[in-house]
Amino acid sequence: MTLHLAYVCPTFVVTVGDRLLTTIQGGTYAPFDAYSNKTVVVVGTNCAVAVAYTGLAHIDGDPTANWIGEQILGRPLHPPRIPGSGNPVEFGRRNKVHLGEVVTRIRDALQRDLSGQHAVEIAVAGMTFRRGWSPESMDPRHTHPVYIELKHSGEKGAPTQVDPAKRMWRDQAGFKLFSIGTKVPPGVLDGLVIRIRALRGGSPDKIETLLVEAIRRTALHTPVVGSDCMAVRFIRGVPEIQIRFSRDPARTAAAFTPFVIGSNVVVPPQIGAHGTPPIINSKPWTIIHRVAPPLPSSRIVHEMGSHAQRRFPG
Repeated sequence: MTLHLAYVCPTFVVTVGDRLLTTIQGGTYAPFDAYSNKTVVVVGTNCAVAVAYTGLAHIDGDPTANWIGEQILGRPLHPPRIPGSGNPVEFGRRNKVHLGEVVTRIRDALQRDLSGQHAVEIAVAGMTFRRGWSPESMDPRHTHPVYIELKHSGEKGAPTQVDPAKRMWRDQAGFKLFSIGTKVPPGVLDGLVIRIRALRGGSPDKIETLLVEAIRRTALHTPVVGSDCMAVRFIRGVPEIQIRFSRDPARTAAAFTPFVIGSNVVVPPQIGAHGTPPIINSKPWTIIHRVAPPLPSSRIVHEMGSHAQRRFPG
């Protein structure tokens, strides 16, 4: 299990998820497959999105992030056998996939490949481009935040549920916060909402910090959520995707990056001991990897103690 949070407002989208994969051994949870990532970044013909998942760590013997990438592209991929070896899976091949194909291919593959396994939840969050948009202008009038959820029970033959109510965010003010995976404790959730509202339209930096804090506070309540987090940011009208790895200095020395599907490149997850992984040019987008400064223990998110909600309006 895991926890992914997504903050969506008219001007930017920030998604944050923990990286911990677990398995049950002798009735207790133990870490599993430290190299896998739970996020796939996709640059499509009309979208730039992060595809995050909770549930199964592997599908058909492949890490779920790799499986998701194969479904989106419609062809098999062969990442390096040594995790983080650094070479792209593919380079120079045009990847023409639009947002509708991203959603329908994942939906159909979940129905086809899951049979009597754990439930899977997938969130697609980022920006989509409407008619009139061009890579040269990046006109924000033609770009809109987007959030879509897909859920499958894991039962053979069961349909994939696609939530149609969250396809597009066109409001001119306010925000929405979404989650998939582990339930956020009531006090953590309410504290997060209070802090976000107090920002009155805070920056992506501040929102990311609060989301990471909320996930780490949740990790104190459950062994299936970790304290190392991966964040992805999209800003309306800006052709840049920022991927930031926030490590818990008490637990992790390495820096990780997610699976990336660019317009002309496919890059597997990267692992580095120190420093910042390379920039990926995926015209017209620039994908920048950063390692966020370690966050100390904090009381930013307070225990408020009321009823939990999985989603709420701004």
